[in-house]
Amino acid sequence: MRRLLCVLLAAAGPALAQDLPPAIAALGAESAQQCADMGGSPRIGPAFATAVDLNGDGRPDHVVDLAGIECVNAWSALCGSAGCPVSIWIDGPQGPERKWSDYAQSWTLDGAGPQMAVVVTRHGSACPGAASGADSCTERLTFGAEGTGTAAGADAAPAHPAPAGPGWTLRAAPEGGKAAVSQGAGPVASLALFCLGGEPFLAAAWRAQPGPEAARLDFAFSGGPVSVSARREEGAGGALVAPLRGQPLAARLAGKDVETVLSVDGKSQGKVSLKGSTRAIRGALASCGGA
Repeated sequence: MRRLLCVLLAAAGPALAQDLPPAIAALGAESAQQCADMGGSPRIGPAFATAVDLNGDGRPDHVVDLAGIECVNAWSALCGSAGCPVSIWIDGPQGPERKWSDYAQSWTLDGAGPQMAVVVTRHGSACPGAASGADSCTERLTFGAEGTGTAAGADAAPAHPAPAGPGWTLRAAPEGGKAAVSQGAGPVASLALFCLGGEPFLAAAWRAQPGPEAARLDFAFSGGPVSVSARREEGAGGALVAPLRGQPLAARLAGKDVETVLSVDGKSQGKVSLKGSTRAIRGALASCGGA
């Protein structure tokens, strides 16, 4: 497993996109520096900033999610049990302005045009009437022509919004290897599938450190659930690792389902998109033979 940390570092993603508005790029740079100051190695991926027209004026606004910054070796530098900082920037005459910001465990988009909404899932500590931190809720944020955010009701029941982010991507790893990487759900910041020494593995990076020593990861598919046991591995930067040889998980993740629900030790955490998973996973595990 000594090469595993290198694989995860390479899989974490490219540098900050060069075409972001200066204010958003600066936020990314500041957050990356915060990670580095705490001893981490920041990698800013495409999920950091999502461009979308939220108020129907024809100009791109942005949803910025610090979950899109992987802080290897210091996973809790930016995020925690309440999720990660999410901010919504509405474009205006002077450039984008931050109109809403708070911690969120996940988010998704709903609607179109001037009725587009950002639906955020909040930790129970931020939910009215929640009995515990596990009782997550959702808030629906809409933005009119003036760019003013409004929250339309919070549902204090456990929520499973549609997964956010770009789906699975195939990333280059050291020594010619590749890794298939996706955003996770709940306390799992990201998932990565890769081939190491001819064997397939799954790595689950935890948002808050130290993460658990071991966990059971359950994935719900249309053809039935698949479970794997993952353990923290030395040299994996705090990630939990599960061998996949003889397991159907990789094939199911690369199958026909469009999403899966991830559970940790029997507790449902939310949906994980399977967009792009077929190409990414098959590419990452090609060198594993019959995995």
